[in-house]
Amino acid sequence: DTASDANVKHIGCSDNQLFINANLTPSNYSINTIFPNPFNPLTHIKYELSYSAEIQFNIYNIKGEIIDVINIGFQTPGNYISRWNGVEFPSGIYFIKFRNQSVNQAQKLILLK
Repeated sequence: DTASDANVKHIGCSDNQLFINANLTPSNYSINTIFPNPFNPLTHIKYELSYSAEIQFNIYNIKGEIIDVINIGFQTPGNYISRWNGVEFPSGIYFIKFRNQSVNQAQKLILLK
């Protein structure tokens, strides 16, 4: 758990996200980890930003349809953790896509109820 690391400081949090500053600007713009995965019904998305940007996560079902959107908004460089609650959705395979103006990245999620 990076939150317990002595070099990490919690800078702020809200209902859907936690900002973690490890005193270094990340070198990537990516989803690092989704945990737990498989999950029921809440999962955490750990990601890093190497530059400031508008952040949005789209959640897709297996058919490729957008079923939910996590609209984070503008964020500065750093390490973050956001959450997705799948309580309204059936068990199955989903995909989360990390989007901004220049980067697209997707990862698989498994919801088991």
